[in-house]
Amino acid sequence: MISVFLSSTFQDMQVERNLIQKYVFPEVERYAQRCLQTINLVDLRWGIDTSLMSDQDANEKILFTCTKKIKDSYPYFIALLGKNYGTEINKSSHACSNLTHGRTIGITEYEIVTRLNMGTDNVKFFIRNDVENIPHREQELRQVILMNYQDSTIGYELSTKEQIHKFITKMVQVICGFIDHKVKCSQQRSSYMNFIHTCCESIVSRQKYDVIFSSSCESMPHCILLTGLKGIGKKSILYKYISTHNYMAIGIHAANLSHLISISLVRS
Repeated sequence: MISVFLSSTFQDMQVERNLIQKYVFPEVERYAQRCLQTINLVDLRWGIDTSLMSDQDANEKILFTCTKKIKDSYPYFIALLGKNYGTEINKSSHACSNLTHGRTIGITEYEIVTRLNMGTDNVKFFIRNDVENIPHREQELRQVILMNYQDSTIGYELSTKEQIHKFITKMVQVICGFIDHKVKCSQQRSSYMNFIHTCCESIVSRQKYDVIFSSSCESMPHCILLTGLKGIGKKSILYKYISTHNYMAIGIHAANLSHLISISLVRS
């Protein structure tokens, strides 16, 4: 599954989002299928339900949801910048204060800053040029992006059919590029794990560790690769058994796309 997070204001971006849903997504979905992948566009266009919540609780829910969706879609992120700056989050929000040092921030800018704090790879900005009367905060955001992330920025207009077709084509190219990146990373991960497997006498999952580590010291293999998802307790196993079985850790291996982490042990 490849998830791409779409960030933008809502009211002034209906045309772009409709074009993406009607023309871009079907095309990239067909391309993903040819690559044996599935594609998901994360679009919070309908907003987040904050009814019956206080302003502060509503802000926290909005920020939490946006942040989670951005992390779930990592590293693929597209921001659309048009005329509006968008709804601003009250400065009393704890998460917002940590990010902006006390000033208010628009939800779209929050999403952009949150993603850029994770790195700049696979981030694209689409900036619409045929709009007027742009608010000061939106102008500032545009200037910062153009100044610092020019190579990741694509300007566009939607005044003519030709310009609309060009926007659709460029968006398809960007998302298909994300798919190519995911396929390449998956192939590299597969090659890496095959290499690791050939180097280890025993490869065990977290669930089977008790069988392996309950064996006598003489029956333990020279090299062990302990694999499993992040956060299931592989390092605690290492600390528990490393001294009693005379092993030393030679590496911790992480693959971001699958969140697979392995620990290599070699008998000292």
